[in-house]
Amino acid sequence: MPEYFGLKCYIDYFNSLNFPIMIATTKAIVLKSTKYGDTSKIINVYTRDFGRQTLIAKGARMMKSKFGGSLEVMNIIEITFYKKPNRDLHLLSKADLFASSQKIASSLDHTIFGMMMMESIAKTQDIGAENKPLFDLIVQIIEKMLGLEPNFFALFVYSQIKLAGQLGFGLDFNLPSPAPQQLIDFSIVNGSPTMQKAYNSTTFAFDHATFDFLSEVSRSTIDSLPAREATQQQIMKIHNFLVKYFSFHLEKKFEYKSFGLYNC
Repeated sequence: MPEYFGLKCYIDYFNSLNFPIMIATTKAIVLKSTKYGDTSKIINVYTRDFGRQTLIAKGARMMKSKFGGSLEVMNIIEITFYKKPNRDLHLLSKADLFASSQKIASSLDHTIFGMMMMESIAKTQDIGAENKPLFDLIVQIIEKMLGLEPNFFALFVYSQIKLAGQLGFGLDFNLPSPAPQQLIDFSIVNGSPTMQKAYNSTTFAFDHATFDFLSEVSRSTIDSLPAREATQQQIMKIHNFLVKYFSFHLEKKFEYKSFGLYNC
């Protein structure tokens, strides 16, 4: 494509290829934002009506950009973009800010686990795959995080439990019988506790306190999550479990890169 700059040139070029341009407006969550060229940005967004999309925001890094600070990660925005069929990159025309993630950025812990949630959406949602219930849930969780509530980790875990359910491999943290004295064995294959003592790549061992935390979160609503904070050991354990669980069911390597910032 020629190095055109500006909306009219962009439209004229694709019109010359006889491809129809759809002007789309929808609510979106910014998942990732990266620099492009000297003045622009490439942003990955999760939209309510068009699923995950990749957009180019031309001039977004200029001092007087029309986008202002709307394209920061975890912002909730309304966007208008020029959507081309069979294209992976679309032109962003307008972005109006609904909720800024600035308050979340004031807390390192909230930022880390919010970024991890954004990563999980970016890595599990296909381009163009609409899922309004999941979108609305993530918006709710971001709005909760904006209050800087102390149970930030419970919010993250809640999001991942719900995400697994949406993807078709839900998690069940209910014990089928009285808990054993030592560890609780969990089947990665079935997503539930198991009484079989088979320590291999398809099982995960939980101590009682960590399992009880997960069980309590799974039974909660977004407004009734446990107020107690998870310990550092529990956070590490649950992170390792989620990586193993999602990797197995997605049949590819899954990781939360933002977790590297935790306790650096």
